[in-house]
Amino acid sequence: MKKALLISTAVVVAIGAAGAGAMYLVDGQIDNAISQLESQIPAPMTLSVVSDSSSFTDRQLVLKVGMELEGDSVYVLLNNDIQKRPWGTSIEHALTLDPTLIELVNDEQAAAFLSTNFVNSPMLAGHTSVSMMGSYQSNLASFSVNETLGDVNVVFTPWTIQATGNASGNIELTSNWNGFTLVSVDEYQEMNFNWQPMKIMADGKYHQGSTFVGKQTVTGGGASFVMDDGYDSANFQMGPFSMVSNGDLVSDRYKGDFRWDTESVSFNADGNVFTLNDLVFSMNMSGFEINNFTDLSQELNAMSAAGSLEPSPEVIRMANVVLQDGFSIGIPEFSAKVDGKTAKMSFMASLPQNEIADLGNPFSLMGLIPTVVAQADLLIHKDIANMPEVSEQVFSLMMMGALMEEGENYVMSASFENGAAKLNGQPMPLPF
Repeated sequence: MKKALLISTAVVVAIGAAGAGAMYLVDGQIDNAISQLESQIPAPMTLSVVSDSSSFTDRQLVLKVGMELEGDSVYVLLNNDIQKRPWGTSIEHALTLDPTLIELVNDEQAAAFLSTNFVNSPMLAGHTSVSMMGSYQSNLASFSVNETLGDVNVVFTPWTIQATGNASGNIELTSNWNGFTLVSVDEYQEMNFNWQPMKIMADGKYHQGSTFVGKQTVTGGGASFVMDDGYDSANFQMGPFSMVSNGDLVSDRYKGDFRWDTESVSFNADGNVFTLNDLVFSMNMSGFEINNFTDLSQELNAMSAAGSLEPSPEVIRMANVVLQDGFSIGIPEFSAKVDGKTAKMSFMASLPQNEIADLGNPFSLMGLIPTVVAQADLLIHKDIANMPEVSEQVFSLMMMGALMEEGENYVMSASFENGAAKLNGQPMPLPF
């Protein structure tokens, strides 16, 4: 009996020790996740810990996520109520606007609206469950608004996000939004903006928190904007659209493609309605060394957010590295139809791996030119070419000999290879 009691006591102690170890492991995983986020969050965003209090079974963690745009800063607070258990972790999230930002809003009605919907209640809230092995499942929902503020009525439906992932960084995400409507009517003008339901899906992994490797899709019902002041009106309509993006790594080289399809886009120009149908824009790229490409992208994002047009020495250095890596980039299709007639173009260019690319040395760039291969093609139906919006540009290209007649279309084909250029099959002199 005594032996059995000792054994059972030992088992209880062992389970307790294992549970305590799991608790400390959970804290370590959270600390590692914060450090990883701080190091990988893409510029110009920043992340810092505002407060962090922890007990054996609970942890309250508040993170501050900021973004600086041309000298102005915007901050949000991510509150995390963490329940730690040996078998996993439960986290309640609440994203709110930094209260100090309300002080910058001069309009009392707007300040009250922001305080109600973004400070006193979360913009985004939800729950995440994390297993002992690091896999997780999150369910989040944004705020919703259906209010009238003076002459303006705002309807913003909740944006929902469901995500699953693991400790390796893989993520599968589905997000749905039922849209947004803004209507403003006063004695001077009427304005109506409407964004139809949209869905986002992603399946893949972020490399260094920036470049997504995997598949992303966005589909939506379109958008409309109408404004009328009794004398003039503005009207923009975009029909249903879809976007598909794929990214892959081949021997640490990034390969990606992107395609955007829109059923129709129409707008009024000089009192006339102009409609484009079956719009397609596709793009691909390959050959970029993933780490160098990611570093350059982050530096360029930071430069853009700061409003700087002058590249830093680090940006130039990274650009030189990417140019030396070599790459291919192309626009396989950029097309649209007007009254059933087609206009389309395509483009591709490639630069081989090299050791001489240097943006600070014009002679090195001259040495690269013979290694570049490029091709561009254009087709435009004559009915589109004769439209007032484009006829002047088309006429200029025809006078230059760049456009040629081919049945019911005007066409152009330009190529560059081995340092020589051709236009519509004929040699074309270059200024260098």
